[in-house]
Amino acid sequence: MSKKLPKTLVALYMMEIFEQDGHLQKEQIMAKVDMSEISFKRYIASIRHYLEEFHPTWAIQYKKHGNIYLLKKHDSDLSAAF
Repeated sequence: MSKKLPKTLVALYMMEIFEQDGHLQKEQIMAKVDMSEISFKRYIASIRHYLEEFHPTWAIQYKKHGNIYLLKKHDSDLSAAF
């Protein structure tokens, strides 16, 4: 059952999934959290911005095949990431 949660908790939850699984699907989040598809895209954009600023060797890529968002490494030196 989805419920309304503060934006910060949703963003942290999404980051936790990325960190643990390396990917997430929109349906996975929307099943737990009450949000629109537009809001989901905004969260992804915010997480991308966070990664650009604080973890520039990481990025989120969308794969249309599978409808999945992947946490990708740009560089082999990831000692500062997460």
